[in-house]
Amino acid sequence: MTCAINLGSVHALQNPVAFFVDVRFFIGGTASVPSTNQLGYAGGDARVAFTMISAIVPAAGLSSRMGQNKLLMPFGDKSLIEHAVDTLRASDIDEIVVVLGHEAGQVRSRLGRHEGHRVNFVHNPDYREGLSTSVRAGMGAVAKGTEAIMIYLADQPLIEPDEINHLIQAFAQAKRAGKSIVIPFFENQRGNPVILDASYRAMALDIAGDVGCRRIIKRHPEQVFAVQMQTDHVVRDVDTPEDFLGVR
Repeated sequence: MTCAINLGSVHALQNPVAFFVDVRFFIGGTASVPSTNQLGYAGGDARVAFTMISAIVPAAGLSSRMGQNKLLMPFGDKSLIEHAVDTLRASDIDEIVVVLGHEAGQVRSRLGRHEGHRVNFVHNPDYREGLSTSVRAGMGAVAKGTEAIMIYLADQPLIEPDEINHLIQAFAQAKRAGKSIVIPFFENQRGNPVILDASYRAMALDIAGDVGCRRIIKRHPEQVFAVQMQTDHVVRDVDTPEDFLGVR
């Protein structure tokens, strides 16, 4: 589902790697985000405002539009799920929780070499009921001490470690600005991954259906810190065979 939104005020930052938006309604898709705020991925201390960030990787879905388990499909010299986890491991993410469901044994076997190296697994027995069930399973499995949670979709193979670190740095800025949800944009299109403050964990455990975190964002639009990205990687995903050919 997509929805155009009307931005309220856009507030400039002294170090404007991002900007936040005050909106009355926000549930994903497109938005009127100024493209003039595209900036470089400057280095910096991403841990000024928090000490631990976890990533949840939903890897339980049926891939119904692909016709086969897309996470087992090859991307370069590895599968999509391996590529996703390797990308996260090359970033500043502290903990990676992979949520298994459909063809769990095959997915886990591709990641066996990573188990215990910042990578943990949790099984989602309700994976047929939609993405939110994997988000819930992941939320219940992340370390109790984590302060931020990234929902990282494994079907976005163009995302690079530096872009993940850019979002982590943006989350530190968001915290200092009193915001608690980071969302990347490319031009006027909302992308993924999203970062949530861990205080939303209880709310995430109550969501249902195939909506991911959209309900949380809709309930707390004033907490959104929108980040303009330099590439379209955050809006490119792989759902169909045509999508897959487009990213290879």
